[in-house]
Amino acid sequence: MWPFNRTYLTEYTTVLFGRVYLPDRGCLPPHGMSRESLYALLCHEAVHLRDARRYPLFFHLSYLLLPPVGPGFRAFWEWRGYRETLRVEYALWGEITDAHLDRIADRFAGPDYLFMWPFRRTVRARLERLRAEITGGA
Repeated sequence: MWPFNRTYLTEYTTVLFGRVYLPDRGCLPPHGMSRESLYALLCHEAVHLRDARRYPLFFHLSYLLLPPVGPGFRAFWEWRGYRETLRVEYALWGEITDAHLDRIADRFAGPDYLFMWPFRRTVRARLERLRAEITGGA
């Protein structure tokens, strides 16, 4: 991820070969994120664990060997994870905020995930549709 995302190893959670890797223990409750945020994060990563188990070779190759820049399979896997993130957010807090949709769109289209889907407006529109599906248009 370096030089595009210099904080990947210190600020991001990842799944690799059946394990979830957190940046450090300081991000855990009670000093780091809330229990609810940790739950949402682990639900997102659980989607990746299930995908890796269901498609072991393809999942890992698409993350590790295929070029992460531009539209590709990484966006497919991350979309599945963020779909779960939004479901959990709505279940926990009763809303999915515009700010959260913006953060997700920025991740897809920006350097955080190496521009895995560089069409931000497309991602944002799809997130709006997903929010409406999850909330029933509320």
